[in-house]
Amino acid sequence: RIFRRSQLTVHFAALLCFVLVLALGFSQQESKSLLDGFYFSTVTLSTVGYGALAPSQSARLPMCPMLFVSVVSVGSIAGYLAQQTEKRLKRRLKQYSKASRAAMSVFVLFAFATV
Repeated sequence: RIFRRSQLTVHFAALLCFVLVLALGFSQQESKSLLDGFYFSTVTLSTVGYGALAPSQSARLPMCPMLFVSVVSVGSIAGYLAQQTEKRLKRRLKQYSKASRAAMSVFVLFAFATV
């Protein structure tokens, strides 16, 4: 199998734990609902940061390590998925002619350049 489920499961389980801990910490520290905590942690971890919810001055310091670890975890999952996808594409590209592979490479290059 190309995607090792156990490794991917560990990544997602760790991310889920970070989201839960961050949500619980935010909701307890700020006296907000758990739903607000999930919203804050999801928006923060996706690095969107709408600004609708922000930790108070006293809650920022305890949240920083958790946010750092969580953002690194999201990057790790994205890197793992990209690496596995690259391996999969390389295996599939071997069955095409050289001209077809060149055309696909240009297409992929332009597709990623526009993202």
